[in-house]
Amino acid sequence: RGEGYRREVQTGTGSRFYIGKTIRPSFGIYYGIRTVCKECALDIDRKNKALNIVLIIILIIILIIFIVFINNTNKNTDINSKKIDYSNLDRRTSNDIELINSDANIYSKPSINSSIICKVNKLASIKKIKTTIYFVEVEFSNINGNKVKGYIRKADLKKTIK
Repeated sequence: RGEGYRREVQTGTGSRFYIGKTIRPSFGIYYGIRTVCKECALDIDRKNKALNIVLIIILIIILIIFIVFINNTNKNTDINSKKIDYSNLDRRTSNDIELINSDANIYSKPSINSSIICKVNKLASIKKIKTTIYFVEVEFSNINGNKVKGYIRKADLKKTIK
């Protein structure tokens, strides 16, 4: 007889059927603390250490992927944002229409169900082209100087357009 080493080892397996709304089998493996020989204890320790290292590597990889994803999401949000900064453009002229809120959506068609082209700032120079029942067709220049046409809700305007 030699010295014993206490380790958690598989002590048995079990199977049974659960009967409820459906009948399904269940299988289980049972573990318990047992005394094992020195060689068996070293083998169990090596397996546990290898498993711990693999788990740590997997967690590090998941963490790196998460960090990269968060950084890419922040960059994409900045690039693909539909809000355009008009603070560097000239102020409105007397012929321009004025917004109630700090910014408003510009729609591709005179309907709130149509796609939003962009958002315009209160400081943007927006020219009225024509009016419909609930929308005003407008034209303005984006940051690149390109003329953009779209529709803005009358409810977003400071005074009623006829």
